[in-house]
Amino acid sequence: MALEVESGLGISAKGKRAEHIWRLSIRIGTALAILALSEALPFFDDVISLIGALTNPVLIYLTPIACYIKLKGWRNCSRPSLAGLTLLLAFGLVVSGFGLVETIDDIVKAFRDAR
Repeated sequence: MALEVESGLGISAKGKRAEHIWRLSIRIGTALAILALSEALPFFDDVISLIGALTNPVLIYLTPIACYIKLKGWRNCSRPSLAGLTLLLAFGLVVSGFGLVETIDDIVKAFRDAR
C-alpha cells in the first residue's frame, strides 16, 4: 500500500532527503492509522481472526494445489494424484469450515458479552 501511495505522490522525483522524509511519514501515518483502527473497533482481534480464517485456507491448501495442477497440467496428472489432491482440498475446506465457525462464534459471544 505504501508503495502505491508513494508512486501516486511522485515521491521519487523530489530528491533523496525529501524522498526519505516522505517515505518515513507515510509509513508512520499508516502505522498510526492501523493503531487508531484497532483501538476504535472493540473486537478488532476477532475481526483479524475472521480474516485469517477466510484467507489462510486459500493460501495453505488451494494455492499449492492450483500451482501444481497448472505446472503439471490436468492431462499429465494421474488419477490417483488427482484423487489425492481432491482429498487434500476437501480436508482443507473442512478444517477451514471449523475455523470459520469458531471465529464467528467468538465474535457473536464478544458482542453478547459487550451488551
